[in-house]
Amino acid sequence: MSVQITPEHREIRRVIRDFVKKEVIPRAGEADEKEEFQDDVFRKLGELGFIGMPVAAEYGGGGADLLAVCIVAEELSYGCSGTALSWGAHDALCAHTIYRHGSEEQKRRHLPALCRGERIGCFGLTEPDAGSDAAAVRTTAVKDGDSWVLNGSKTFITNAPCADVAIIIAVTDKTRGTGGISAFIVEKGTPGIKAGPPLKKMGMRASPTSEIFLEDCRIPGDSLLGEEGKGFLYTLSTLDQERAFSAAMCVGIGRRAVDECVRYSRERVQFGQPIANFQQVQYMLAEMATQIYGAEAMMYDIIRRAESGERLTLHASMVKLYCAQALTRVTLDAIQLHGGYGYMREYPVERLHRDAKLFELGGGTNEIQRLVISRELLRKSGGEGGGTGTDLERRGGSNAERKAAKHNAAELEYAKKKAAEECTAIITRMPEGFVPERAAGLDVALRLDISGVGEWICRISDGACNVTEISGDEGDDYRRDERAGGEDERDGGEDERDGGEDERDGDEDECDGGEVSTIISTDAATWIGLSKGEIDPAGVFMSGALRVTGDLGSVMKVMSAFKPLK
Repeated sequence: MSVQITPEHREIRRVIRDFVKKEVIPRAGEADEKEEFQDDVFRKLGELGFIGMPVAAEYGGGGADLLAVCIVAEELSYGCSGTALSWGAHDALCAHTIYRHGSEEQKRRHLPALCRGERIGCFGLTEPDAGSDAAAVRTTAVKDGDSWVLNGSKTFITNAPCADVAIIIAVTDKTRGTGGISAFIVEKGTPGIKAGPPLKKMGMRASPTSEIFLEDCRIPGDSLLGEEGKGFLYTLSTLDQERAFSAAMCVGIGRRAVDECVRYSRERVQFGQPIANFQQVQYMLAEMATQIYGAEAMMYDIIRRAESGERLTLHASMVKLYCAQALTRVTLDAIQLHGGYGYMREYPVERLHRDAKLFELGGGTNEIQRLVISRELLRKSGGEGGGTGTDLERRGGSNAERKAAKHNAAELEYAKKKAAEECTAIITRMPEGFVPERAAGLDVALRLDISGVGEWICRISDGACNVTEISGDEGDDYRRDERAGGEDERDGGEDERDGGEDERDGDEDECDGGEVSTIISTDAATWIGLSKGEIDPAGVFMSGALRVTGDLGSVMKVMSAFKPLK
């Protein structure tokens, strides 16, 4: 299935492209030089309906799909990537988060002005010690009567110097890990919140960035966004759109770099002819255009996957890594093609290169993306990396090498066996670490799928925890049910061969007495570390070492209901 580009999408591109040509490009260089946020451009975007795009019309938004949002991100980035960055932080991170998780009163209070561009939003997550490790936030929110009192600081917050509305991620219960992180809406002018001076950046200088300081910042009780303890989940829910958005920005900047190079190569004359006639320049143009075309294809693919509800861990990291690297190479080559002029601020390519570097750092560094990709590939291949003695024998090698490889393989197998035994023992002991007070009202059944070890059902109900191992035949049944979604969708959700019910288990799953709709998949070492409290759940989830199929919220609630096992 491919992305469906409708006439409405084409019209959106035409209008935003015309706006960028007239209103954004002529002022982009000056905005970068002065490090100036173009608030009038922001308001005009609101007048055209390009702010609040993912928000429903009843709250003043456009009700647009992800493709439409990415089209605008691409075209804005073509003109001024700093303006696009501020637009994205406002739209995708602030307004969209309020729309998805806010109360009806919060939506009606904040969204109309945000969607018109009259008020500007930001998202306060990153802290000095909480960057890639987003779950390590230290900002606190303490309940005091009918109010919340916030203390802490945020850094590298896009739009903070000019924001009227900030979403602040803070810890409300230190004992519950990521299940104790909540989100709050804090308005400009509230006593106790202050934005620091704009930070001096290498690129994206038309987008203001600063710290946020919270000192005994008292906000009303209804400023809590959504449910208490769900802040980290709300943060994760923005990742899919952010990855596609990031790819769209890379495509926009890359297109601009290629266009500037084509234009310059036609105009620049050396040795009596335009440099576009030289084969080496033609090769550079061809390579640059091909890399951006690849980034564009990957952007459309991740949009398709996101809108179809696929799990994006592997492909999103591939898109993020490829687009960031491709853009850095293309903008660097653009400077090279311009020669000495490319080093001057008179030409936009040096600004494009400075702006491009952010994508190799923000939203997960290149190194983090490689880690996620490799873990996903190894997981799908059924191993954790490394060759075996048999591999070496097939490739050839000396007797000493083969003996060493066999010895290493034997040690690896022994280590896997010991890890499997320890993991099995820990899962069996899970009820010992169960804290009933943390599981009030929780009624859920999860399947634990530990690679190379086995499968278990963990059921929590009525303040009790029960863990049951799934036998081989039962595990096969579960996997068949998972592939079929629990029902035979090919005939309208009912299995006509047996009257729409699975007679193999008497219409009920005898393993746990109820339906299992959520699966946790990981390896033995990761589960051991989680159970002992040595690994943070958020970190392994974001890296791909722990995977969830089904209701992520249920998983986070279940994990917070256990204390570490020693």
